[in-house]
Amino acid sequence: MQKIDGEEHDSQDLEVTIVEGGTVVPKQNGPVDLERGGTTDVPFSVENKEARAEMQGKVELAAPAGTTFADGQTNVAAEVRTGDTGSWTPNTALDLKNGNLSDGGKKLTFDVDSGATELPAGQEYRYTVKVDTPADAAAGTDELGFVYAGDSSKGDYRAEGTTTTTLEADNKPGAPTSVEGYFPQDVAAWAHIKGDGITSGATVTIKQGEKVIASQKVTGTAFDLPIDPSKVGYGKQDFTVTQTIDGTESDNTAVSLDYGDEGAVAITSPTGPTVAGSGSMTFTGTATAGSTVTVTGTDFANDSLFGSATAAADNNWSLTASLDLPAGPYQFWASQMTKGGKVKLTATSVEITR
Repeated sequence: MQKIDGEEHDSQDLEVTIVEGGTVVPKQNGPVDLERGGTTDVPFSVENKEARAEMQGKVELAAPAGTTFADGQTNVAAEVRTGDTGSWTPNTALDLKNGNLSDGGKKLTFDVDSGATELPAGQEYRYTVKVDTPADAAAGTDELGFVYAGDSSKGDYRAEGTTTTTLEADNKPGAPTSVEGYFPQDVAAWAHIKGDGITSGATVTIKQGEKVIASQKVTGTAFDLPIDPSKVGYGKQDFTVTQTIDGTESDNTAVSLDYGDEGAVAITSPTGPTVAGSGSMTFTGTATAGSTVTVTGTDFANDSLFGSATAAADNNWSLTASLDLPAGPYQFWASQMTKGGKVKLTATSVEITR
């Protein structure tokens, strides 16, 4: 209808079909549970309500609060289905391309260009992007926002929507703090690993890889656990320490203990056939500097402790034992004990003559 000087002229009836929200509309997705300290696949989708071709436009994405989009998302594959229950199938004509991160990873944009491909009405287009969530992100419900807009053979289109996301509260206990390893002055004493930051009642676990070295339920906020020397090697030994509360394990704290070189212990005398003096016998040998060497012997019927000595800086040791051995065969043992209670043994066979 047109009006001239306020009067109606040349009116004509038209039939108009209004599609709620336009002919490309957002679909609601979610909620998607975000992985704290990890990367989560988050989908978003739109529905095309009118057959068209030559869709050209931009897709603008906004990450949920406290998260960012993962690097390297240059292209994102499109999946389509007819209706709300059909099977999803790829449609490369609708793939998102030329991904570009901005605003510190909080924004992500893509291009869409379907070309001449015919796109039937009633199809849903789905895309999945990767979202990184820091371990310390605030818990709660938020959303991934998207704008899917451009031009097509049926004119402009614009779909603005969201995918709901959720992030559960972090119930993981804190990693142990002030963790350190130490060796007591007595080389026979086991090494220890101690620390703080423990929730009373938690179980503290010390591991090498997946092997549990020590574990103990702790009362109070501090711990101090001995390390069994038979479970570890020589040299620098690396450990991780965690606390576990109600089945939830904390992140680990790294710590190390250096047990030194393995070294060797030897008896250099007496050896072979030996003429024993009356009332005493002197034993000599080599061992790791600073280690405690203990000498024992057996006549294959009884064992005896002869004494101990400390290996000097030049690795030599010597001890004189008060004993008067009858003639006969004997076996003498020298055990070297280094820091942390590590033990090595050597033996020699001796024939005592008179």
